[in-house]
Amino acid sequence: MFVDRAAEDLRLGNRRQGLLDLFFERASQSAPARKAAEAATRFLARIFSRPAALAVNLGPGKTMSFTADGRCRIDVKKGRVWVTARGSVQDYALGEGGRLELAGARRAVITAMESEARVIIRWR
Repeated sequence: MFVDRAAEDLRLGNRRQGLLDLFFERASQSAPARKAAEAATRFLARIFSRPAALAVNLGPGKTMSFTADGRCRIDVKKGRVWVTARGSVQDYALGEGGRLELAGARRAVITAMESEARVIIRWR
């Protein structure tokens, strides 16, 4: 059935709309349906967008990993951490007040060293 529909669409040059196509086209023309679609789009964008900043508390020896998509900055607010980033030739040991900028989409791992650590990751 679907194969026949696809072949038919190709023969007709996609000029004929199916029932669902017509339904969604007409539904999108009504104001309530348009408002509902816009609200759903905003809601989904909020859910699936990355946060501007993420605060993380790590216990001694605990690790977390994340993707440094684009540019991100790691700020150490408490304790000492070890940072390893894929593609980097060195690892970084950061103490309280330390800051590290990562550029490019790459995987990074943060490990709290001797004591509990608090880090803030900011994406730009």
